[in-house]
Amino acid sequence: MIKKILLTLVAIVLVGAMLLYFVGIRPTYAPEGCTYELDIAKLRALAASVPGNKPTEIRVEDVTGVEFPRAIVCPGESWDKAQFRAYAYQLVFDDKTIIVDTAMNAAQAKTLGMTEGFDEAAWERVAKGLAQASAIYVTHEHADHMGGAFADDKWAGSLRLNPQQLDSTIMNRPEISAAARAAAKRIGADHYQAVAPGVVVIEAAGHTPGSQMIYVARADGTEVIFTGDTAWLADNIDHQQGPAKVVLAAMGSNRPALSCQLAALDHLQKTEPKVAIMPGHDKARMSELVARGVFKPTFK
Repeated sequence: MIKKILLTLVAIVLVGAMLLYFVGIRPTYAPEGCTYELDIAKLRALAASVPGNKPTEIRVEDVTGVEFPRAIVCPGESWDKAQFRAYAYQLVFDDKTIIVDTAMNAAQAKTLGMTEGFDEAAWERVAKGLAQASAIYVTHEHADHMGGAFADDKWAGSLRLNPQQLDSTIMNRPEISAAARAAAKRIGADHYQAVAPGVVVIEAAGHTPGSQMIYVARADGTEVIFTGDTAWLADNIDHQQGPAKVVLAAMGSNRPALSCQLAALDHLQKTEPKVAIMPGHDKARMSELVARGVFKPTFK
């Protein structure tokens, strides 16, 4: 009996130690050895290199979400819950719109377990925006960012995806029909790609093989970087710290690459504080940027 109790206690201690290591302890990274580039001068030059007027507005829809303990999202933080929202963005030009990330419909949200506060009206506005958009870009291939793009094949011809977004086999991808795959257009794999006036795609493989960030310069000079899930919350950038090891392992993320990208984002926010950095799911940061006029609620 005593032996059984001792073995149980040892097992509890071991499990506790594993949880502490994989979740509770903030690992030490070495960003000084990183080579990942996030050059704001190059981004500005590329954004200005495409003829035409830059976007006048960036609109946002908050479609659905879930709550996560902050310590899972950023080890070393508290176990308080953070609201984890799925957003879609509409870049409004004089003569067109471009969508950045697409959130997902109700069925996809249920499959992914992100149904808290699902807003059907918001999704319907996203769907209408997808149907009208001249181009659709996504930060990566997870369903909460790309799912809406494949909810209906009729707008697949507007998709602009890198090869990894279309072809990688990671978990939590949306189903892609043969028709949508054939209709979607592939973009290149350069580190920086100017894709529209004021819009530059930035390679950021790490969270997923197809991850990229998107820089937008508005006509009035406002600058935004959409990080996708390179940073889930602002805490990830502030601490140069990705999600818990167990999460990254489950997702198959490239932890060293992610660390270097977060270090680059942290350097940028310190040296260029006027550039608005929007993490993938941060409701508090979203509220701040809406209050500043960086984003306007609801699609046109």
